[in-house]
Amino acid sequence: MQEKTGITIMIVSLLIGSLGGWVLRGSTNPQPNWQGNSESLTEVNLDQFWDVWGRIEGTYFDHNELTEDQLVFGAIDGLVDSLGDPHSDYLSPEEAEQFTSGINGAFEGIGAELTVENGQVMVVTPLKDSPASKAGLLPKDIILSVDGEPILDLPLWEVIMMIRGERGTEVVLTVFREGEEDALDIAITRQTIDLPSLELTFQEQDGQKIAKLALYRFGEDTLPEFNQAVRDIMLENANGMVLDLRQNPGGLLSASVDIIGTFFKEPMKAVVLKSRGNEDEITYTQGNGKLPNIPLAVLISPSSASASEILAGALQDHERATILGQQSFGKGSVQQPEEFTDGSLVKLTIAKWFTPLENSIDETGITPDIIVEMEATEIETENDIQMQAAIELLLDVQ
Repeated sequence: MQEKTGITIMIVSLLIGSLGGWVLRGSTNPQPNWQGNSESLTEVNLDQFWDVWGRIEGTYFDHNELTEDQLVFGAIDGLVDSLGDPHSDYLSPEEAEQFTSGINGAFEGIGAELTVENGQVMVVTPLKDSPASKAGLLPKDIILSVDGEPILDLPLWEVIMMIRGERGTEVVLTVFREGEEDALDIAITRQTIDLPSLELTFQEQDGQKIAKLALYRFGEDTLPEFNQAVRDIMLENANGMVLDLRQNPGGLLSASVDIIGTFFKEPMKAVVLKSRGNEDEITYTQGNGKLPNIPLAVLISPSSASASEILAGALQDHERATILGQQSFGKGSVQQPEEFTDGSLVKLTIAKWFTPLENSIDETGITPDIIVEMEATEIETENDIQMQAAIELLLDVQ
């Protein structure tokens, strides 16, 4: 079965505003698109809800400062928050616009991917050459406050709204970093960021030409850029390829499946989706990949998440590539966003994904075939021992 085009594998981010790209399905009907237990709903007593609503309208002192929309949005937001799932959200029209504004890689913000782990807002990765990266924000940093205001117990989207702002303005994040005794204050100047999908370079060593393809995200424009890079690799007659997925937070499921297919001649199982009340949905590649035989090494890091883990997991399960680096992030759930007619948006976890051998990586990540420990600050520097290890591995197989 083929994947649903509206499905996204994502972590909430601060781009602002999206993690990679995703396909948003607009709702032409305000009625929910689900099959629920109608009998259980009829047993729910909503009298208390309407009683509180009436009390707010009738007696709340600052009622004139509120609108009915604010009350409705707040009620729905509370309903989704009650799930206790950091990846499920309800966004008001304003928040939804911010969330989708960076779908093609251009956005204003600090350029950092965030998630919630153990109730704390944590940095997945600062993006390449972003203000966050240049200011010294690192993966696994835990944000304690924004401009001096504590964020403990605040919803992730409220934290995001505190951090975002116009380019040229400054925000100060106070973070806890493992190994540091005291909290760190990191001042970041917001900028307009145009995030590329990928970067291709070549390195010649010992008479061999190695293609180094760094993939930064899985967006709507990723696949055509990737296909052009594949053509360039073929024209250069590269002897091997390093696919660098470090600091790639994910994005479109369809883009990751298409890229997996590049490395196989025959159709191959790419990913398995398991959802409530449905048969397993198995997605296959199309076959006829253009690089089925090129020696391949894949780099992953603790900030490689979701769609990048799908790609690395499939290549590992099919023994098509050697995976090097460090344990990946462990994002194995699937979110489907749906927009309502007023511009608001609900994003719910609707499935879990598994590798072709049906291994779950949720909260555990992918274990590299060859573990190479390295600080994230050394990526793409002279001390990038992970890249050096990948290139040496490819040279040995020639």
